[in-house]
Amino acid sequence: MAPQRLFIVERGEESPSLGERLYRYIKSVKRGGKLLCAAPRQLIREEWLGQYFPPKPVVIQFPVNDICNARCVMCHIWQRKRDHEITPQELRQILADPLFRRVRYVGMSGGEPTLRSDLPEIGRVLIETLPRLRGMGIITNALRVRTVVERILALAEIARAANVPFGINVSLDGIGADHDRNRGVRGNFAAAVEVIRTFQQQGLPVSVGCTLTPLNCYGADEVLEWCEQNHLQGWEFRLGVEIKRIYNEGYGRQHPFTPEQRFHLIMFFDKLVHHPQVDEAHREFYHSLIGQLAFGLPRKAGCDWRSRGVTLDTRGNISYCSVQSPILGSALKRSAWQLFKEGLPERRRILREHCDSCQHDLLGPPPARVMVVRGVDTILRPWRRQARKLYRWFNTRVGAFQAPRSLLRAAHNSPSTWQHVLVTGWYGTETAGDKAILGELLHFLRTYAPGCRITLTTLDRKVSRQTRLELTGLENVALVPMDRGHDPALIESVDAVIVGGGPLEEIDQMEHIWRMFFEANRRRKARILFGCGVGPLHTDRLRQMVGAILQMTTAGFLRDAESCEYAVKLGAPGSLGCACDPALAYLQRWITPSPKGAHEEEFLRIVGLVRANTREYIVDMTEAELKRFNARTAGQIAHILESACQMHQAKTKQPVQVDLLPMHALWVGGDDRIFNRYVARHFRNPETVRVERAYLPLETLLQTLSSANAAVAMRYHGHLFCMALGIPFLSIDYTGRPGKVHSLIRRIGYEPWSEEWRNIDTARAASRLQDLLEGRPYWSAYLRQQTDTLVGELYRTYTRVFDLPGVRA
Repeated sequence: MAPQRLFIVERGEESPSLGERLYRYIKSVKRGGKLLCAAPRQLIREEWLGQYFPPKPVVIQFPVNDICNARCVMCHIWQRKRDHEITPQELRQILADPLFRRVRYVGMSGGEPTLRSDLPEIGRVLIETLPRLRGMGIITNALRVRTVVERILALAEIARAANVPFGINVSLDGIGADHDRNRGVRGNFAAAVEVIRTFQQQGLPVSVGCTLTPLNCYGADEVLEWCEQNHLQGWEFRLGVEIKRIYNEGYGRQHPFTPEQRFHLIMFFDKLVHHPQVDEAHREFYHSLIGQLAFGLPRKAGCDWRSRGVTLDTRGNISYCSVQSPILGSALKRSAWQLFKEGLPERRRILREHCDSCQHDLLGPPPARVMVVRGVDTILRPWRRQARKLYRWFNTRVGAFQAPRSLLRAAHNSPSTWQHVLVTGWYGTETAGDKAILGELLHFLRTYAPGCRITLTTLDRKVSRQTRLELTGLENVALVPMDRGHDPALIESVDAVIVGGGPLEEIDQMEHIWRMFFEANRRRKARILFGCGVGPLHTDRLRQMVGAILQMTTAGFLRDAESCEYAVKLGAPGSLGCACDPALAYLQRWITPSPKGAHEEEFLRIVGLVRANTREYIVDMTEAELKRFNARTAGQIAHILESACQMHQAKTKQPVQVDLLPMHALWVGGDDRIFNRYVARHFRNPETVRVERAYLPLETLLQTLSSANAAVAMRYHGHLFCMALGIPFLSIDYTGRPGKVHSLIRRIGYEPWSEEWRNIDTARAASRLQDLLEGRPYWSAYLRQQTDTLVGELYRTYTRVFDLPGVRA
């Protein structure tokens, strides 16, 4: 899967004027300048002196009670019994202490704060006794709808009268049963939705907080989508973590995430980092969390409780943060300011021993070093953007991406002589099909270059680290960023640069491959194409670049005849072979002699391997038009699947189940699980369809897919997986002529079973799918035979283009 652009200019959209660009740059300079100016104070006053001569807190975390009517999996407060809760009069006494003179914000929580009947009076005391107060907020589980609404509305009215901004955060951990399961109370989701809509109708600022645990983590995207559809401007996602204040010691050991869940969360938080609605503080927090989860890095996000926050609990006790701080003492018995100062050695211990590993969503100004980096980046980013545009324009005009005049023969073109190879491609955004290609390349190298060391370029290290866990032989492979793959020292250390499958297409990162080949040519290293496709290409710049890559190639093969024909037009050498996608060989080797599962006699399974179409294939639509077309396609696919199920059941009385499986589960390139949900919503009988929400490693996906009786395949590699596994499939050609899907379908003589994406006839398609179900023994054998033919051709191509003595499958 080649990476896709995150932001695409709409067709006909005017570029900003010089004045607008200047205005945006001035704003960037101001933002960056503020960060740079704040960094010294943050370093000296907060991080150094503040740990010995503390500034007074500006924020209070205030759990107003210690009981709860929910039974959340990540919290044990609900097991507590009500005891002493400070009265409004006691609170007034505590807040008169000098510790609270500079407080600007109070966050009220619990337990469940709305269980206090005097909650409005608590709010009134806060407003009257905190002279610098600039905002209040409250978190609620929204279980008792009437009580929650009445008490929070009363609190909001008090804040409004005092002109103090007030925010409401409703806990929403999933949609439907996901939320109820995480919160331990049936009907909690319906109550939360009612409360949210009530506050929206009242014009109050309401946001959503989602706590992710192993029970609900695969529903995070659904919560985000629900928030967007319901026009919620504020939402945040956090992990369930161990917190002293909520009595959940040992939570991390009792409820660990699986490796697959952890990777899913890493990529979900990566999606949030790039989401336009996320503010800088949360963006920094999510980015920090990714580093902690993926690489074990120390926390980089800011936190007020490192120096400027305090926790006041319902008994009047003072502590630093809620996560690790012990109780410092009772503010009803001693001065809160004295307790705060006397406990500083404990805060320094927490900073030293716990803060780097903390994953709680407490926020605040980032560390000074982060401020400096972010400030410089904010100021320079517009210049870098303009420099890249100028660089691309200049290189296109002067023909900088042409092949070198001297195309040098490789010193070691035979795999048997390779000691170290650099494998590149679109790794870091890989689909299941890309993993299968890489698996075949690893097998090829183990067979013909035994002992060869491998270095893999990646567009995203955290993604390739996951792939490294899924493929045998990849465990000890070194990873390097793709934009550093052309480093002269690295190229000098390898014998070959191999593009491991995937398309040579219209994408800016193609320049990295050109640079690797250019440097490899200069140093007489082998330049190998291993089963690539060519196209689509829409601009002269990319046609020139891909043509140069093809001309510099010393050996290799392409995956289909259309790619070979296009490559010749772009100047490819005649020695390039034409075979098939290498993933087929990997899949054929994977197949076990076990046929269909035990369910065969009970019910049939149709799987959907579908996707939303994207701009590299559809260039004649705006983003809005493409989005509408994808929505229409989702409905058409649902109609095809459901109609085929009904027709088969009417004929045979045998139940049919539809499973929608993801071939790609990264937000970059389009997460199939999101599109699958759109498809499922169009089913009239939702019990017929199941959407796989989990992240499936390649092995798990193949095991799940192998027991299917038929499929609707839209993903290109979905076609190949079905072929190798002998699963009759209805093809939806989303690439058009002469795209890769059309090429494959024509090659295996499967045209009657293919629908063109722009012109799907749902009645005809459903009938065809029903025919495939009835004739599945024949079509299964036919597809396996076609696979054998293509893989045999692939092995012969290995022998021919790499001058090998013979191929061992």
